[in-house]
Amino acid sequence: MSAAAAVSALKADGFRVWEPPSEADAQLAYLARTGIVEYVLSEDSDMLALGVPPEQIRGISFTRAAT
Repeated sequence: MSAAAAVSALKADGFRVWEPPSEADAQLAYLARTGIVEYVLSEDSDMLALGVPPEQIRGISFTRAAT
């Protein structure tokens, strides 16, 4: 599903959706860490580095590296 399709589906289901004008990693991390939002939908692993707990991130696939 594309990001645009996901946003449309969320809005249709009554969710409030915030779409930033540019990169929003830091803002999303702040919103998650302070409890303003319940989840962050991102394909960007920077969310972890910015302090968003893994259980609050959706959209990133976590896989174990082959050894």
